[in-house]
Amino acid sequence: SYSEGMKARLGFAVAEHAGRDLLVLDEVQEALDHEFRERVAKRAEAVRASGGIVLAAGHDHPLLATFCDRALWLREGHVEADGGFDEVRHAYLGVHA
Repeated sequence: SYSEGMKARLGFAVAEHAGRDLLVLDEVQEALDHEFRERVAKRAEAVRASGGIVLAAGHDHPLLATFCDRALWLREGHVEADGGFDEVRHAYLGVHA
């Protein structure tokens, strides 16, 4: 059986060689070491620099802050906040601090 880290690396390798316009990351930080996290952040920056979109779901605010301008906070299927990353992060942390 493959570990979560191996699955994340495989999925990311496929994403790196697929389209250049969209990168989808789902809780990718959960299974990554520091070196691979940097690789993910660099790839996300490259997608954004080329005019593409990075869609990321996660709780690692420092990692997400490196490549997210906008955030959407969902709770129980409802939108709690939608706006700039820092604005939404502060709203989220105000409830979960």
